[in-house]
Amino acid sequence: MKRGWKTRDRFTTQTWNNLLIGAAIIVCLLNNTVHTVQVSDTKGTRFVFSTPFCSETSPAKLLVIPQTTIAVNVTIVNLEDNNTVLSTTIAADDSLQYNLPCTTVKWESILTSGFFLTSTEEVNVYVHNDNNDNCMVFPEDTAGTNYMITNIVTTILPESFIIIHGNDSQVSLTLPDTFVSSTLTISGVQYSTGSPVIFTLPEHGMLGLNCSCDLTGAIINSSRPISVFVGSYSDSTSVGVMEQILPTSSWGKRYLYSMSAWLHSNVTLIISGSSMNTMLSIETKGSLTSSTFTNSPYLTIQLVANDFISVEANETILCAVMYQIRDLSNTYHLTMKFVPPLELYHISLMFSLSSPADDIYSNIIAHSDSFEYITFEHKNGDPFNGAMTFYWGFYLCQSVYLTSPNTIRTNNLNTSPFIGSVITRSSNSAYEYSLGMRIANLYDACVETRTANGGNGDGIDNDCDNKIDEEKLNNVDDDNDGLVDEDVLYFGKLTNTRVDAWSYHQTHKEEEKVFSTSLLSVILSIVVALTSVGVFIAGMLIAERIRRSGSTRITPIYLEQQQQEPILQRY
Repeated sequence: MKRGWKTRDRFTTQTWNNLLIGAAIIVCLLNNTVHTVQVSDTKGTRFVFSTPFCSETSPAKLLVIPQTTIAVNVTIVNLEDNNTVLSTTIAADDSLQYNLPCTTVKWESILTSGFFLTSTEEVNVYVHNDNNDNCMVFPEDTAGTNYMITNIVTTILPESFIIIHGNDSQVSLTLPDTFVSSTLTISGVQYSTGSPVIFTLPEHGMLGLNCSCDLTGAIINSSRPISVFVGSYSDSTSVGVMEQILPTSSWGKRYLYSMSAWLHSNVTLIISGSSMNTMLSIETKGSLTSSTFTNSPYLTIQLVANDFISVEANETILCAVMYQIRDLSNTYHLTMKFVPPLELYHISLMFSLSSPADDIYSNIIAHSDSFEYITFEHKNGDPFNGAMTFYWGFYLCQSVYLTSPNTIRTNNLNTSPFIGSVITRSSNSAYEYSLGMRIANLYDACVETRTANGGNGDGIDNDCDNKIDEEKLNNVDDDNDGLVDEDVLYFGKLTNTRVDAWSYHQTHKEEEKVFSTSLLSVILSIVVALTSVGVFIAGMLIAERIRRSGSTRITPIYLEQQQQEPILQRY
């Protein structure tokens, strides 16, 4: 008897430990289905950039706009000599304009160069020159590891360039097949099309490449995130354009660009893709064109644009536009920009520009339910009066004239994504400032997701209907598929990652918070969890019953137990 009870104690202790461990695992797994991941937005507090168009008589101008209502400390370091060129505080509800010292880009050499800006709070950063294009700089944490170069080379701007910034990054550059009549030199070694060019960037390293050629189609891969700037220019006229390019993981499928009275209607549109099977639909008011790639996944189109340009594709693509802005003396200035995809529109913004420009206005692309939450310092009239309705549920609000201090900001209650720009002009200059975008990794995967917020603009086809983020968070079946809010547009805070998009969505986790869970859903989840635990325990007991009944060692102990506790006989 004594030996039997000792063996039974060992059995019960081991069995109940297993039961408790299994029950805990089930509860954890079920608990994760009740919560959704809410992560912070891209934090724009670290920026790296170069100023290839500056000169002693035409310094690069820096504009820093805080995205907060409190004072922000900003520090700028010249990486070439590691000297701090500016350390200042931007007062609340103000912005910073500063003339940077000219640092000439040393082409075709790997070195430590450029400027490094840090801030204590999130800011938007712009760089431009008096006779050249305006460039918005993306934060360092939005950098990617894969880029396909898109550039626009014309008879006016016959030379192109690429500037790469990185930190201890091994980089592979593959020149395009069309690169046949020119060579590139890197640290004294010449390269042409064919094998990839492999090089390593040191900490705060930079490589600038330029040639009298078109570098469109070059592919850049890196072991660590890098920032890439592209552009074209003319040595003879000192005119050039420059933009920071999006990594391939942040490409989208739908693009919308708003025209205005100050823009010349002749526009060059260039589209890049990664698949030759990409189908394109390109529209401007009164004209709709269907197209596809032919010999290479790049397409350049000359458009006469009216009111807007829209591009939609069945695969992710990158869109750039080159156009001219008319100043007050009726002189046109070339500019280039990468159009933000709809998937990267954001919900919050602060813009302020204490500028000597004579005329300043803005264009806004937004849903009507954002109108009451976007405020302007503007001239008389309703800024959204006469907004043109456009498909995808957006309105084009054009030529909203601003007055000093030329501010635009959103209320925290805004939940719908939007995009926009500010155009300034005087008697001899004209610039367009993009109002920014959130930078996030997007991809084409169809991943059926069961979350309370239907993906929160994650760039995933959450309901596998070949559409990405087509729903609004409004408890309505917007796409008439019988499901409600299952694949919603961006309405909250997301983050960027330094790995590829698929790995990010599979592995990246931050602190979890309950987004929108009713009391009923919580009770149901608890009931389901307890039921699952009960089923699990019953299964373990049955399995143990079978194991013991088939073992000659256990049977005598069970008989002894049966004699002492007849109530167990029903088992």
